[in-house]
Amino acid sequence: MEPAFLTPLTTRPGPGSAGRSGAPGSPGRPARPYPGRWDTRELLRFELARHLERERFPAKRRALVRELLARRAPDQLVQALRALPPDELFRDVPDVVSALLDDAPG
Repeated sequence: MEPAFLTPLTTRPGPGSAGRSGAPGSPGRPARPYPGRWDTRELLRFELARHLERERFPAKRRALVRELLARRAPDQLVQALRALPPDELFRDVPDVVSALLDDAPG
């Protein structure tokens, strides 16, 4: 089961999808950037990488949250990062993903 903060990132209704059952972007269908199966870790890594520049690392939670807010990242992503330990230093996006998913209630 996906952590709650990922649900809005992985499904979204798409405009013009009414009347086409199973169309990508329709309610309840995964909104994936590329075809194929992606797991939760890959989706989260993709979303974080879209909003965080490599130059921002290593960084603590506060700097990462500020970067997400400046880049208008989804609220669910910002809230997820706010739940991370404030003094932990993250080396890169995969390090953030591990911290989020390894501590997520299952």
